[in-house]
Amino acid sequence: VCGISNGAIFSNHLALKLSDRIGAIASIAGAISDTDRALKPSSPVSALIIHGTDDRFVPFEGGEIKGALTIGGKVCSHAETYKRWQDNNGGAAGTANSLTIAGNGIAMKGRCPVKLATPVEVTTTKTKSGATCTSMIVENGGHTWPGHIEQKLFGLDGVTAINIDATEAIGKFFYKAALDLKSGQIK
Repeated sequence: VCGISNGAIFSNHLALKLSDRIGAIASIAGAISDTDRALKPSSPVSALIIHGTDDRFVPFEGGEIKGALTIGGKVCSHAETYKRWQDNNGGAAGTANSLTIAGNGIAMKGRCPVKLATPVEVTTTKTKSGATCTSMIVENGGHTWPGHIEQKLFGLDGVTAINIDATEAIGKFFYKAALDLKSGQIK
């Protein structure tokens, strides 16, 4: 299951409630809602969590959801969402692997290129259940889908990283999660 913004919040909710039917989620510019904090999944779920540090609508550091089209509510921070998925999957099975994808100095704001580096910090943890948790933090990134230049709010939603392609990353993540499930690596 995959979603952006409210769809990301709902993806987290579905995975927490229906973990026996959902093997992996990708959450873009969203997090676990405050009301779902206490939920515990019954089965492991691999989770890819992508969020920009300058998201004006769903705060990277957690808190009150903002925007004209929202009904309000609060979310956990990106770090807490990532940690909760690790814990929900039995905790880390070893050391996390981290890398930084350098920003090239150009990003997009609406249809306009802007001079701004958007390095992406990627951290991947294999959990004791065998599920994978990956965090992608987009420095200076807004409430956007990384790699998608034509954002619908024409720059009102912030800067879009163009040094990664979220669609490609999600496809690869889901493919790997499906292989892990099929091979029995996830228990």
